[in-house]
Amino acid sequence: MYSKTISSGFFSLLGLLQAPLFPSDPSLKVPSLTEEDWGSFNASVNGRLHRSTKLWGPCYTPDTHLSSSNSSSHSVKIQAGQSSWQSCQEIANRGNDGFFLDVQNPQDVVLAFKLAKTHGARLVVDHLDTEFCRSPAQDSLALWMHNLESITYTPKFTPFSCNPVLETEPAITYEAGVSPEKLHSFADSHGVTVVGDRLTGSEGSPFGILTPSLGASLDNILEYQAITPDGLIRRVNKCHNTDLWYAMRGSASSSYAVVISVTVNAYPSVNVRTFSASFKSSLSITETLLRIITENTLKWAAEGWGGYINKSEIVLATPLLTISEASQSLSPLTDYLRSLGSQSVQAIGFHEDTSIDLWTRTRGAAIPTVDHQTALFSRLIPESLVQNTQGREDLAKAIIVGSTMVEKWSLHFASPYGLSRDLRGPSSIHPALYKSPLLVVFQNMVNDSMSFSDRIVQYSAVGKAGNYVRFLTPNSGTYYSHGDLSEPEHEKAFWGEHYPELLLIKKRHDPLGLLTSWKSVGWKGRDDPKYGCYTPAKLQIVPCETKCR
Repeated sequence: MYSKTISSGFFSLLGLLQAPLFPSDPSLKVPSLTEEDWGSFNASVNGRLHRSTKLWGPCYTPDTHLSSSNSSSHSVKIQAGQSSWQSCQEIANRGNDGFFLDVQNPQDVVLAFKLAKTHGARLVVDHLDTEFCRSPAQDSLALWMHNLESITYTPKFTPFSCNPVLETEPAITYEAGVSPEKLHSFADSHGVTVVGDRLTGSEGSPFGILTPSLGASLDNILEYQAITPDGLIRRVNKCHNTDLWYAMRGSASSSYAVVISVTVNAYPSVNVRTFSASFKSSLSITETLLRIITENTLKWAAEGWGGYINKSEIVLATPLLTISEASQSLSPLTDYLRSLGSQSVQAIGFHEDTSIDLWTRTRGAAIPTVDHQTALFSRLIPESLVQNTQGREDLAKAIIVGSTMVEKWSLHFASPYGLSRDLRGPSSIHPALYKSPLLVVFQNMVNDSMSFSDRIVQYSAVGKAGNYVRFLTPNSGTYYSHGDLSEPEHEKAFWGEHYPELLLIKKRHDPLGLLTSWKSVGWKGRDDPKYGCYTPAKLQIVPCETKCR
């Protein structure tokens, strides 16, 4: 990989090219920034601007490469390694190589917004957030947030402008670069538990193994510190900047602002009862397990069980029951598994876990998000579908048929079904979240060694597998970070009734479209030159018709 730094050093991240200022008009072009422009900006951020030319070294065809010359106008094939969901794109190199900023304080982001507004570049935000994989664009300035690693515990935290009598509670505040390991270790050292893995887990994904008992991660956020495209550093909570508070909790926050830190509830450490089993995969076992699980879904959701089942493993956990109560609750499941004998079931049992033990035990089995190695579909399953025999049978068939098209499938208890919503004021999450006890996930793996046609097959198969579940749940949806990249009617699937209001908020705070990503709020589709060379049209999956049955 070849890279060079404006001042000195060797540091490589992104290869990003040129884009216009006006996302709605492809004919309006903005000249690339000159070396002098970049040099001046680099001086303002103390030499922390870096250039990179070949992130995807193995993905270039043998006879082509990105030239560092501003006069180059040839095309290169890019298989988006960091963002491989784009598959293999044909991108014209018409200007500067890409740049990224090593962000170390909020003022860096303020200066980046100023540069973007002045010269027309849009920003790519990388803070351990899955939205990064939907965001790369030509001539974007990437914000590398990983060096923001401050984390603090506050026994009595009051959000800015809120009543300290009514709104004070234990909290942890952590910056955008804090890793999951650091967050959970820090919480455990203070005798507390947090919901979510990290910034993206707490503010970006509503799903988790403790969500059925402690609530959605978005309902456990107390405050953001964020910078909007106007360059203002804002405190965002239920009492202050309430339109952003509504939008950022449930929609991708990076559509409206760059999040510097988030403050979340810190619960006393909890003990959980965890059941796990591993077994040989077979169609008959899958059919029986799905029948047992769907018959007991509403009961188990009410008892706080969170976890998942896939073709060869089950993990379920709850802090609401004793070990005896937990054993009795899951007896239909455990009785069946034990009846299969040791040749079919390799391991089975209950565990007493602390919250940190649970996170360590299950971290590798968290609900996946769209990243550079995963083609993904997910869908919330409403309670109405599991309240009658026909609905349960249809769901099981949809999962089984879909599973034949993909490499992995899973069924999750991971939503705040039955819990009070809007604890912190209204949010923009899809309303189905609070009415759906289950989440179906299909996934295929992609990697840098795959050919263009093989990537097309992987992404297409995930979308087609999901059609069977879509048909059964026409008014449901999922969360943006876990959604199919080719999701039809994505506004409805990701935000439901909230989308019109979210679009107004987007235009209010980011009128120039400096912060955009694939199928996020305000996405202009292929009319936006930023996406003119993205995923081929053949990846678009049409809505399912009755033939899916």
